[in-house]
Amino acid sequence: MGRAVVTRAKKREIADAFKRDPKTPMAELAREFGVNRATVRSVLEGEGLRSLDGKRDEEIVKAYRGGKALPDVAAFFGVHPQVALDVLTKAGVRLRS
Repeated sequence: MGRAVVTRAKKREIADAFKRDPKTPMAELAREFGVNRATVRSVLEGEGLRSLDGKRDEEIVKAYRGGKALPDVAAFFGVHPQVALDVLTKAGVRLRS
């Protein structure tokens, strides 16, 4: 089975959806457009739109410090729990037990 080709039109739709709501998790965009998160990331980076990872990381820290559980934070931002954990660790956040 080969990789699916993402048309220019679909790339534009993904970018436009992200521009309408930049806080939309990549996992949600991936589901909406029938592609995987890596494809969404690639499309957004190609459009110069995903330099928001630093902002996303700040929001992950804020959500966790605000009391959300790690799995919930990861799901909300459309990242694997290990990615959220790595963000928190890098930021020096003390994890709850």
